Amino acid sequence: MNYIESADDGQRDPVTGLPTRYEFLQSLKQAATAAERSGDHVALLVLDVNDFQNINLTAGHATGDLVLREVAQVLRGELREIDTIGRLGDDEFAIILPSMMNIDHAILAVHKVLGQFDYPISLSGQSIDVRVSIGIAMYPDISGDDEQLLSHATMAMMRAKKAQTGFEIFEEISSGSGVAGPRYEGELRRVIEDGGLMLHYQAKQDLKLERITGVEALVRWPDPAGGFRPPDQFIPVAERSDLIHKLTSWVLNTALRQCAEWERRSLPLKVAVNLSTRSLKDHDLPDVISHALETWRVNPKRLTLEVTETAMMEEREYIVDVLRRLSDIGVTLSIDDFGSGYSSLQYLRILPVHELKIDKSFVMAMEQNQSDENIVRTVIELGRNFGLKITAEGVETERALELLKELGCDMGQGYFIHRPSDVATLEQRINELH
Repeated sequence: MNYIESADDGQRDPVTGLPTRYEFLQSLKQAATAAERSGDHVALLVLDVNDFQNINLTAGHATGDLVLREVAQVLRGELREIDTIGRLGDDEFAIILPSMMNIDHAILAVHKVLGQFDYPISLSGQSIDVRVSIGIAMYPDISGDDEQLLSHATMAMMRAKKAQTGFEIFEEISSGSGVAGPRYEGELRRVIEDGGLMLHYQAKQDLKLERITGVEALVRWPDPAGGFRPPDQFIPVAERSDLIHKLTSWVLNTALRQCAEWERRSLPLKVAVNLSTRSLKDHDLPDVISHALETWRVNPKRLTLEVTETAMMEEREYIVDVLRRLSDIGVTLSIDDFGSGYSSLQYLRILPVHELKIDKSFVMAMEQNQSDENIVRTVIELGRNFGLKITAEGVETERALELLKELGCDMGQGYFIHRPSDVATLEQRINELH
């Protein structure tokens, strides 16, 4: 089994002993090259541990690490010697299955892995249910380099996780949604350059003042057939290419232009923009943001930059440096989907962040599940201890809103408060509440 031999000490994950992303991608390149010579297929699997954040926050991070080790051990035991396993980060693993005859051959391996998680595992005296979702991309059936192949498998995994189907194959997503690798990337490039995108805004309500004081900018791609193309289809495409820089620049400047317009009309709303992992790795990002703020003459305090905790776990020292430079500009830094990773707690004391956004899965379930309410309460208290503002996503009911107020949450965001909309609809909602 190629899970340690191919990785040197500098490229080995300290929790599981598996190769990390860089070393894994080198192995994927080698497998693809070998497949071209032999005429065989290579199956790339991306595996995600479902609800891993619940394990961390209810059982503790030490137990979470044990779960990750157990998952790695299961994979080692069920796969062949010629297969390669790696850990991409947090609760995400990837597997290379070379010498595959066809997709059915790969599906047999997937069923074998999934079958090992049908029963709870016992760790440190605790019985823990572990479920996984797997995405499959087959080479050369799916074209592209190693990063693109990984993007395809990740998209399939996300679909499997959302639909709770256990696994999905990228080809099925492609035929159903029009996602077609380089062709889709070219279409996205054109729509960005031609100004074919638009922003919707979702309100963020101050729960103490009971007023909308901010918004989150959300990119929308109009579909000629009606409606909008799902962001979870085109955002990953952008993130795996240089398009993420063009997309981020467009969103940032469009949102700041609107922020300046609101300021001119005495409607002082803060605006939040999401940053991808790839954007955070751009050394010039702080300069780009400073230039945009100067261009639209927006006070940096009016801009919030939201980053996922997963993003901050990659190349940590480098990203912490970028975050510190952004903080020095004066913008607000927010950790989005807090609770969905496994190691953010130890970094809160060194990260220059100002806000935590509680993952909506906890907020949406807390009315029916006491453990989810306890998680929300814990995050709010944690934020208070670190001097951070807390925003709860996924506020879907009046009861959830009232419960968050009782728990001392600062801000709320969700469909009960306001669905993402165009500017005119947003302003109408603000007038209704004020």
